[in-house]
Amino acid sequence: MDALMSTTSELVGFGALIAMLVNSGKSFGIVKDGEAKKWVTGLNIVLMLSIYFGGILDFSVMSVDPAAGTLAELAGVAFALVAQLGGSSLTHIVMRGAPIVGASHSQ
Repeated sequence: MDALMSTTSELVGFGALIAMLVNSGKSFGIVKDGEAKKWVTGLNIVLMLSIYFGGILDFSVMSVDPAAGTLAELAGVAFALVAQLGGSSLTHIVMRGAPIVGASHSQ
């Protein structure tokens, strides 16, 4: 059991991926308000059970963790880009019409 707990605590990539999946589920209406904690807990339990039964069946989930971490990083970069584009758009709306910095050729 100690090995299971230490292995699970080392899977940071999966933790980040689970958080991204739950947040994406919120965006698509799959995860309802106030249910994120349940989803995160459930997915982490599934991960822990996968590690446990993977150990019994001689399959290592640890080898997949770096890929999960990379996927979570890419999703984070994509989110940052979308947030940056949204921030630029919002700034344009707020600054429109201001002298020099609010110049716009659109109506």
